[in-house]
Amino acid sequence: AFSFAALDSSLIKKEGNPWNLLNAPLPAGKIPAIADQTVMEWGLGKKLGDSLFLTDDLGNAIELQLVAGLANSIFQGYVLIAEENFLRHFPSTPGFKVFLADHGGSSAADLRQELNRALVSYGVEITDTAERLAGFNTVQNTYLSIFLLLGGLGLMLSTIGLGISLSRSILERRGELALMSAVGVSRTQIQHMIIAEYAVLLLAGTLIGAVAGLIAVLPVIALLKSSVPFGLLAAVLLGIALTGLVSLYTASRLALSKYLLPALRPE
Repeated sequence: AFSFAALDSSLIKKEGNPWNLLNAPLPAGKIPAIADQTVMEWGLGKKLGDSLFLTDDLGNAIELQLVAGLANSIFQGYVLIAEENFLRHFPSTPGFKVFLADHGGSSAADLRQELNRALVSYGVEITDTAERLAGFNTVQNTYLSIFLLLGGLGLMLSTIGLGISLSRSILERRGELALMSAVGVSRTQIQHMIIAEYAVLLLAGTLIGAVAGLIAVLPVIALLKSSVPFGLLAAVLLGIALTGLVSLYTASRLALSKYLLPALRPE
């Protein structure tokens, strides 16, 4: 149900199970704590081994040491400590306010209905963990989607620029093309030759860039254990390739639309 993005290497060797770190003895009366890795880094500005200083219900200053970071969990916004430490320092807390329920082999909808019926007098609010995570990730996913679309659009525009550059390159080779036309090579054959020549470079560049990008993000994918929108990425790559091929076809068509023989005379 939970995975860890970071663990205190010195403590995990002694405790084994990462959750046992919450009961690990620390020097100077420090209390071991676990937080979501994203919250730890971006919300608290902390890293593994850093401390948080709080005041408990008795007015005493306590120090929490971060010993592990959860990977994209439902505990975003929380700092977890052992129950024994919590009750000792916060005795005024009246029981538990959050429960985790596993439906096991039964239906999640049946469990939701049963809990609502049994706890109706307590005003219980039941949220599916997937829905809770989706809510946490909404803003992040929105930004990532925007950046992906803008990046894909930028690549497509640059591919159109490639077509313009190819047009100039082909125009500079008009003498060579005119010579081929003079010895009997048809315009269609010349166009096919040009498209085949530059299409290899276009597709090879797209493939190399896609593989390099995938290798670059593999560690992040493995760390977050999140699903990757391969369908959307494939659509973007296909759009880039198709845009480049259309630009290449248009450039070769325009370059060969004029009479080539005058280009042979300076030769």
